[in-house]
Amino acid sequence: MEKYEWSTPDWFFRLLNKEFWFTLDVTANRRNRKCRLYLGPDHDDPRRRNALECSWGRSVCRMNPPYSNIQPWLEKAYAASLNGALTVALVHADTSTRRWAAAAHKAAYIIFVTGMRIPFMRPDGTVGKSNTRPSALLVFAGAREACTTARFWHPSEPLRGLGPALDALMFGA
Repeated sequence: MEKYEWSTPDWFFRLLNKEFWFTLDVTANRRNRKCRLYLGPDHDDPRRRNALECSWGRSVCRMNPPYSNIQPWLEKAYAASLNGALTVALVHADTSTRRWAAAAHKAAYIIFVTGMRIPFMRPDGTVGKSNTRPSALLVFAGAREACTTARFWHPSEPLRGLGPALDALMFGA
């Protein structure tokens, strides 16, 4: 059982989906996807098997990247945002690294998850041990010279107020 096959817990996805209305899961396989549409190694369409090489279009993307090789995923999320995609990446909140600084400065929003460590789901559906590090959401939504907003959020509280702000960033709404 490989760690990269683990997935975001359904309850956490549902909280985020209430705000973002995801349309595409870019780091998934048929078994652990959270959206009807996904990109992954077992996709029926060979063109949609490597999310790092195909277009994400103007989708609202959910991304739980493999932490062992996260950099290309963060770069792709930013590049896709320049072409109209909005991507919410669940990452370790490791603010001491260059990788964090590079990605955070390109994100439109940073949401620090407080008060808990997110326990990920094993491929067999059982809950794994809680994550050993704090988490954050990096929201990529178009060209940014620096992060526009950072906030703290506890999953017991509603996550609200980002949707219209992101619409304004992306579509001038």
